[in-house]
Amino acid sequence: MNKVLFATVLLTIISTTSFAENKQIQPEPNQLTVQQLLQKFAESRQNMNSYVIDGLTDAKFTNSRDNYNGTMYIKFSFRYGGNRNKTTQYIWGDVGRTPNLSESQANYSSALWDGDSLYSYNRGKPSEPGMVVITNAKDKNFKIENTNLVKYSYSGEVNGYHWGDGVTIDKLLINNSETLKLREKREAIRGADCFVIEAVVKGRGKYTIWIDPVHDYHIAKIHVQRRANDHIGQNKLGATDYSNETFEVIRFQRVGDAWFPEVCKFKHNSYYYKNLAIAETNIKFTNCLFNPDHEALKSFSTDDIPNGTAVNLCALPPSGQKFTWRDGKVIDKNDKEVDLGKLEAQSKKTQRN
Repeated sequence: MNKVLFATVLLTIISTTSFAENKQIQPEPNQLTVQQLLQKFAESRQNMNSYVIDGLTDAKFTNSRDNYNGTMYIKFSFRYGGNRNKTTQYIWGDVGRTPNLSESQANYSSALWDGDSLYSYNRGKPSEPGMVVITNAKDKNFKIENTNLVKYSYSGEVNGYHWGDGVTIDKLLINNSETLKLREKREAIRGADCFVIEAVVKGRGKYTIWIDPVHDYHIAKIHVQRRANDHIGQNKLGATDYSNETFEVIRFQRVGDAWFPEVCKFKHNSYYYKNLAIAETNIKFTNCLFNPDHEALKSFSTDDIPNGTAVNLCALPPSGQKFTWRDGKVIDKNDKEVDLGKLEAQSKKTQRN
């Protein structure tokens, strides 16, 4: 994905639901400490263990370095079930250097962690076969944190992960804050009296977070300011760089016994690598299904990878070997199915010799 897409697509990362236990959580007295409030925030997400979340986004963006602006649309789905999860997204509109790409010609990408291997698939237009990169848990460069797709997906924010941070908000604030406090007075946001947390997090920036006790302790709003030497993901901001990020739930909906965001907005402006980037993303969740039959839905299949797709096996060093995908299997140049475990073992033996 090019830098323009990185500056815009990832901005739409938002969030999932917390599951209230058969009753709506009522507003709490204001005697809570900030640590107790963050504990409630964390506890309200512990029962989230199986779901399907679908939605749509539209993002208006501009990038000064390339004199590039436009509107990009994304149709996404996120599926989670224990040790397996999968994200898919169709992207159209002003995509990279292709303006006005129609929905019928949308780019497509997916990422699947099936408990053993990570499958990362990308293609351009439907006529392009694309490539799938396969990383196994036994591979030398495998990182287990890359299998938690939720924190990089549109189901990240209210599931506890803010965009650009690798750990949940409660852990980030409790373990890494230089200053951490709860404002004495609550602040009303769309009719709910929200707790307001202020924190300065080492290496991450200044955080202001509005926690909504009426709607299952979801984040009603979060504003983050990052400056020189702060990090977005693993990237460190330079002396003149900055990032301002604001996520807000515009409207909640009831899904069974729980509250879930229905409409959200994410605003972001940053100066990074001598590029001024501004984006405003609207998110609408169109389908929320909890505790689904993932096997019946084929939630964690590789059926979206078409035959003929080029395969990159991360277990192997660059060698010029060519592999393709056919009916869920990796095929070599001799048209034979590849035993991935055996191939990796042979490669390691060859490297040692």
